[in-house]
Amino acid sequence: MHPCVSTKIAGPGLADMIEETVEALNERDFPTSSSLVSYFNKDLVERLAKEYEVSIERAVALPGDVGRIEAASAELADGAFFACCFGTVDPSSSSSSSSS
Repeated sequence: MHPCVSTKIAGPGLADMIEETVEALNERDFPTSSSLVSYFNKDLVERLAKEYEVSIERAVALPGDVGRIEAASAELADGAFFACCFGTVDPSSSSSSSSS
């Protein structure tokens, strides 16, 4: 017997405990590894989308040149990707921003 359990569970008590556990699993009361990953990914995507939206609004005054807007959008997306994945901004993006 496990030291944390003060009584043995058998028969109807064990059946009830298993039934409650199965019901909780079916109702997703217990987090699974995939639900935790989905939760953190959802939070990350929402946060990055909000940061991206704010950055693009600051970087591009509308109405504007479509080519300039696309270039600014690509540069911001690359920077957000590198910052998220590597904790830094892609060094090649700094050279393109200094030339404009």
